[in-house]
This record gives sequence, C-alpha cells and structure tokens, in this order.
Amino acid sequence: LGLGDPVERWLPGAVPDGGDITVRELLNQTSGLPDVVPTLPKPPDPEFYSSRWRTWTASEQVQRALTQPTTNQPGEEFHYSSTNYLLLGEVVGAVTGRPYAAEIEDRIVRPLHLRQTSLPGTSPRIAAPHPHGYVPGPDGRLVDWTRMNPSVFGAAGELISSATDLDRFFRALL
Repeated sequence: LGLGDPVERWLPGAVPDGGDITVRELLNQTSGLPDVVPTLPKPPDPEFYSSRWRTWTASEQVQRALTQPTTNQPGEEFHYSSTNYLLLGEVVGAVTGRPYAAEIEDRIVRPLHLRQTSLPGTSPRIAAPHPHGYVPGPDGRLVDWTRMNPSVFGAAGELISSATDLDRFFRALL
C-alpha cells in the first residue's frame, strides 16, 4: 500500500475515475468525492426514525454519496468528506484481508492500552457513562439518538473513546 496508489488498485469499480484518486487524496480530503452526510435522513424525515437500527455498509454509503456532484478534480482543493474515510476503511480491509476495526484494535487500541476506546460495529450500546443526544420524535416526544446502530458512521466516525484515551493516543501520535 502506498500513498500514491489509486483507489482503483484496491477497490476496483468503487468510485468513478478511481484510477485518478489516490490514497493520499482520500487522507488529505482532496479527492473531490462528495460527502455522504447530506444524503442521510434527518429529522423530521420519517426515514430518519425508521433507519435508526438498520445496518449500513460502506459501499451503500459511498453509492449514496455519489448521487451528488463531485466538489473538485482530485488533488485540487480540500473539501471534508466522510466518504473518504469510508473508502479508506475499505482499503484497509482490501490490503489486510481483515475489517478496519480489527486492524485499529490490533495496531492502535491494544498497543496503546486504550481501555475506554471501542469500535462498536452495529451495537447500539455505549458501555461507559456518556452524554446523550436527543431529537424530537414523530409523536413530539424526545428520542435518544445516542441509542442507534453506529454502522451509519463506519470508518468515518464509529470509534468511541474517553478523554483519557484521546490524550494517551495524541501523546503517542505526537
């Protein structure tokens, strides 16, 4: 795996013009790929409430994102896109033959002893005390959106960590 490798090398057919987009451009947010987040249902859309427990795949999220126009030519400009991270998670899987979450656990979480960090996959449970986020439900009552299937975020944001573990991670990184 190299930073200059085209996405097409590891994920054939995953994105149009994947031969023109590099791993580096996914990492530095200059791929030009649209962000999946604006395509996701939000309140008060009924799909928002009905999709709360569903399992999302990275490929279906990428396909949702690709319904929007690109933001720029690869390498030209910075535009944050969660789609880049979804694809990077898939690249990790293609390169290693293992899910990105397993690689993060083995290469980062365990070696750094990040005991309050997890990649929950599809589990709606957050183990430790945590803040809750609420949205108005269709009946007017508040819905705890913190209880949901985190696969909607995938490699773009499924990781849960404590402030202590974040501090430990950044000390090791820097």
